[in-house]
Amino acid sequence: MPAERDREISGHGNRRTKEPELIFISYSSHDLKYLKMLMPHLKVFENQKLIRIFTHDALRPGTLWLDATKSAIAAAILLVTPSYLASENLIADQLPQLLARAEQGGTVILPLLVKPSLFERVPELYRFKPFNSTPKTLI
Repeated sequence: MPAERDREISGHGNRRTKEPELIFISYSSHDLKYLKMLMPHLKVFENQKLIRIFTHDALRPGTLWLDATKSAIAAAILLVTPSYLASENLIADQLPQLLARAEQGGTVILPLLVKPSLFERVPELYRFKPFNSTPKTLI
C-alpha cells in the first residue's frame, strides 16, 4: 500500500496515528447483493479507522469519476462475476483508471472471485493474484 500518511493528534504531544486507507470497491450494479455481503466484514476495519470504503454509489450524479478519486486509493477490491466482466462501463472506463494507478505503484488491485467467470481470459486482470484462487469462488 502507499506510504503511510500520518497526522498528529492535537493534545497528545508527538503521538501519531495513520490516516485511514482509502479502499475502492469496484462491482457491477447487478452484483449489489455481493457488495452487501462483503461490507460487514470491512466495516470492522472501517470502525477502527483503519480504512475508508468508497464505491461509485457515493458519487453525486454528474460527478466525474476521475476527479472524485484524485485522493490516493490504497487498494481496489474488484468483485469479479460474469456481470462485472460483461460491464462495458467497468471494463472500458473504471478498470483502466484503476490499472493505471496500479502501474504507477499507488493502488493495489485485489480481485475477489465471487462467481465462476472467465477471469483468466481477461489478461489485464488475470495478472493480479486474487484473494481466492481460481477455480474457487465464493458462490
